[in-house]
Amino acid sequence: TEYSKLKQDKQKNYTEKDIANNLNKLIVETLFTQNFPIDLVHNRISEIHFQYATFIVDNQPNSTKNMKQIQVLINDNPIICDCLLLEFILYLENKLDPRVNQLLKVDPGDNTCASPNNLKNVSLRNVQPHQLLCPLDHPQSQEKAICPKNCTCNMRFYDRSLIIDCSTSHPSLPMLLPSIQNLTLNNTELYLNNNKILDISNVISNKEALNQIKKMYLNNNSI
Repeated sequence: TEYSKLKQDKQKNYTEKDIANNLNKLIVETLFTQNFPIDLVHNRISEIHFQYATFIVDNQPNSTKNMKQIQVLINDNPIICDCLLLEFILYLENKLDPRVNQLLKVDPGDNTCASPNNLKNVSLRNVQPHQLLCPLDHPQSQEKAICPKNCTCNMRFYDRSLIIDCSTSHPSLPMLLPSIQNLTLNNTELYLNNNKILDISNVISNKEALNQIKKMYLNNNSI
């Protein structure tokens, strides 16, 4: 399983050079085996993976009270601010298990988002969890789903939502919405504003999808 693999990885004897050469990703399990400051400033790290931070803390062989805090510097890296960054942003907000912050001090410095465009140049310290999205066809999605034509679909893991934006796109009606059950999501937000919709009853073809819609935006239509 993924968890058993993490246990095996945790036993590896990583060196400072190993981590410094991890140019594309910073993975939390590589940090807990270190007892020295780690300087990753001016690197090419684009992804920060903190998904299993709490799991790793739970599986430390010794009490975390007596463990030395690990210092990590990551300033000046081209961080992609998408759904994969969620746990790290929660870490910066002290919303993960307190023991993670006790054991790890990852200082983003004045690092800003390199992408996507709506978050470009925003300080990592100012990014909000609900802003972190991944497209429906992102590798993080374990199931394949099709976004309605002329629309954009994103996953927001913070509240397990599927965001379907068909605003100003004049989508073909009726639309077939992706099933969130296959995506391990909880609800859907549907944006249909600025179209020429006359009758909402003809918008969605798979009526069971109506039950998964939490919010629907219909302003500037002709209903």
